[in-house]
Amino acid sequence: MKNIILIFIFMVAVVLSTECGKKTPGKKAAHAGKTLPKFSLKDPRGKAFTRKDVLKNGAVFVVTAPLLNNKKYQEDWAKYLKATKHKAKGRLIFLQDMSPSSFKEEALSEMKKRYVPGKDPLLLIDPRGDMRKKLGVNKKATIVLVYDKKGRRVYVERGKPGRKSAFEIWKSLE
Repeated sequence: MKNIILIFIFMVAVVLSTECGKKTPGKKAAHAGKTLPKFSLKDPRGKAFTRKDVLKNGAVFVVTAPLLNNKKYQEDWAKYLKATKHKAKGRLIFLQDMSPSSFKEEALSEMKKRYVPGKDPLLLIDPRGDMRKKLGVNKKATIVLVYDKKGRRVYVERGKPGRKSAFEIWKSLE
């Protein structure tokens, strides 16, 4: 009986270590080559931006929704990505999918108050979640997508915000 339990524990450990060792579908190699779709989205003040406008030096998109559950991720990504940008020339963009929000007007009003035109991060509003869908991002998720200046996806980060990840994100645009 003892041997059967030990074998079972060993099998569970093997399965778990195999699962933990797999590359998560969010790292650079898993998503290289996808392209940024064409779009025209507005910032909170109503100014329209297109794919061409944001890709001059590449772009780091933080795709998210104005939900209470996402607030900490949004704040942390903003903090780490701003702090680690240094000389990176890419554009930092927060893409806000408004479709899952129950308080759209309040969220837009708050974004408009806090938004500073002409400074990173650029805040783009995705009113119905169409752009999020084109990018293949789950409705309530917060992830980071990196595109080079030709619009090719070069990196995806689905993990928790952190300094190390932020360095890797900017490095992917070099």
